[in-house]
Amino acid sequence: MGNRKNKSRSQKRKFIGNRFTERTKPLDVPTVSEQKLKTTSVSFENIPSKDDKMSGNRIFDVEILRTIFNCLCCPSCLSVNLQLTEDSIFGLSSGMTLKCKNCMFVYAFQSTRKANKMNDINLQFVWGMRIIGKGHSSSKKLCASLNIPSLSKAAYRSCEKNY
Repeated sequence: MGNRKNKSRSQKRKFIGNRFTERTKPLDVPTVSEQKLKTTSVSFENIPSKDDKMSGNRIFDVEILRTIFNCLCCPSCLSVNLQLTEDSIFGLSSGMTLKCKNCMFVYAFQSTRKANKMNDINLQFVWGMRIIGKGHSSSKKLCASLNIPSLSKAAYRSCEKNY
């Protein structure tokens, strides 16, 4: 009644070959791409030198930063007893304090800049997650795999609203 396939006919045709199958490329002749790459000159004008000011965000290990600050001297008493403590965490940004153990020197700072009362790194992180099509749960998994603090769901949503 229905469409029955003929059993004598093969199901799929097999590739036997064509006129290009046996063709091999000589090894001594460069391709057009190789010729173009040889003729182009490399410009080193846009490569930043070591004298340029560093900018942008970095992810760093707090223990390494703490050991660096332990080696530095206090600007007030010139002792080598500076202590780095983390006061607050808001997503990927941290509020840190540098204290001298000998005198009353205290210097508080944020790990990233703020824009419109929000940390730039958090806004950039949420924007990046939105660009790749992922949401809050994926951002938590990424932060957990990198062993860095993650944004709460409310903070993530407020960053989404700002973009």
